[in-house]
Amino acid sequence: MTTTTSIPKGSTVLVTGVHGYLGMHVADQLLLDGYKVRGTVRDSGKIERTKEYFDQKYGEGNFDVSVVKDLAAVKAAWAPPPYTSDRRISVYSASKTQAEQKAWELVKNASAFKFNSINPSLILGKVLHPKQNKSTAGLVLGMMYGAPEAIAMLKMMGAQWAVNPVDVAKLHVIALTDPAVSIEERILAYAKKMNFNKVVDKLGELAGADAVKTLEKIEEGDTDLSKVDVARAEELLRGVRSSGLKGFDESLKELLDSVAA
Repeated sequence: MTTTTSIPKGSTVLVTGVHGYLGMHVADQLLLDGYKVRGTVRDSGKIERTKEYFDQKYGEGNFDVSVVKDLAAVKAAWAPPPYTSDRRISVYSASKTQAEQKAWELVKNASAFKFNSINPSLILGKVLHPKQNKSTAGLVLGMMYGAPEAIAMLKMMGAQWAVNPVDVAKLHVIALTDPAVSIEERILAYAKKMNFNKVVDKLGELAGADAVKTLEKIEEGDTDLSKVDVARAEELLRGVRSSGLKGFDESLKELLDSVAA
């Protein structure tokens, strides 16, 4: 990463969904890099604990948070017909894809905006706050604790690529602030392949056999032969003295260590 930044250190950066799993990591990396953060949440109950966490870590005056309530029009758009549970992953994935497509469309029609996107796979790693939304990391924890819904969800998801939240957060900061990153770059953050059975094996190794004694492995489908070009993500991370994208084993260990602390 170059010493000159696109956004001067000390500037305030907006992070939406700042109490979320990735949002909190992005805010953490921005504050660590010398920026101030203005976060948004949808629930006022999340303000106090999020602000308390960052005030204790970085001092008061560096982090602020506001409530932006759900938009009624968005809620109405996702009202009936009833969507069955087996469609939720597809619906979620489609919403992310269409949101990014719309962002690129807006940027191309409005030259005043500069835009880069980071596209992560399944995010897995340490949790910063015990009460934050743990997203996909919560599914793995739920699986270890025997939560039926988490187990069913991970089985349904099939083969995935895991990526560490700190790596994804660092890539957000780099894409935002490093002038060496071209305008309109699309950076893929996919680290290592994983599936339900691999999670069972690694949980048993890290947390002990009792943690997985009720989990039954599933019959695996076709081998995932897909390849993802992550050379740009690796290059950018190494530019900030990182070793590159962390693997599944290391990320899972960080998750378990963070909730045990």
